[in-house]
Amino acid sequence: MRHTLAVTLTGYLLLWTLTAAVGVPSVRRAALGDPQFGTTPTHCLSVEPSAPATPACYVVTFAPAPFIVRVRYGLSGVNIGWGVRQTILWFFGIRVSLATSQMVV
Repeated sequence: MRHTLAVTLTGYLLLWTLTAAVGVPSVRRAALGDPQFGTTPTHCLSVEPSAPATPACYVVTFAPAPFIVRVRYGLSGVNIGWGVRQTILWFFGIRVSLATSQMVV
């Protein structure tokens, strides 16, 4: 019983680590390719800015579970902004959007 639990837990953690190490960067690159950015931005923040003085792009990605990646990305600034939040099923290069919401300021 304990051996089965240890093997199951180890497998779960390995899949989660793989998702975080490979899936999160893959989804981040895909988000940066969103046509709403225009050209692909080069220096996006890894945290969502609260109230930047100048427009700033951001891409925040994380893996809450194996094969699931959440991403928030957009452009934020004074009187301007848009953003997208997605939950994505990631499976070794295949990305399927499970939920998407868009915001416009």
